[in-house]
Amino acid sequence: MSNKNIIIKSDDYRIFIKQIKNKIQASQIKAAISVNKELLKLYWFIGSEIVKKQETANWGDGLLKQVSSDLQKEFPGMKGFSETNLKYMKKWYSFFVKSPQVVDDLDNALIFQSLLV
Repeated sequence: MSNKNIIIKSDDYRIFIKQIKNKIQASQIKAAISVNKELLKLYWFIGSEIVKKQETANWGDGLLKQVSSDLQKEFPGMKGFSETNLKYMKKWYSFFVKSPQVVDDLDNALIFQSLLV
């Protein structure tokens, strides 16, 4: 009889597979949180740049529409750069800047964890 066809059904083997499965799932969650943290940093940056430019440049109300169009052309496979999303990025940045007691460091993990829940 060939060992290739043996199906292991012992409790020890089930525990072994469960441990591996749990580690894979934990790694997937950590990866998703890491990606989301980087996206939040990106959105924070974009929001801050839009706010700063709207305060200093004389580009008018069409800025968000133009930025949205240009980013979507530059990154056609990437979602999240609609005019509406850019408005949300701007509002998110503005909210936290106006509430400095809430945010003292953007890299603070607690901020990102609370936003990801």
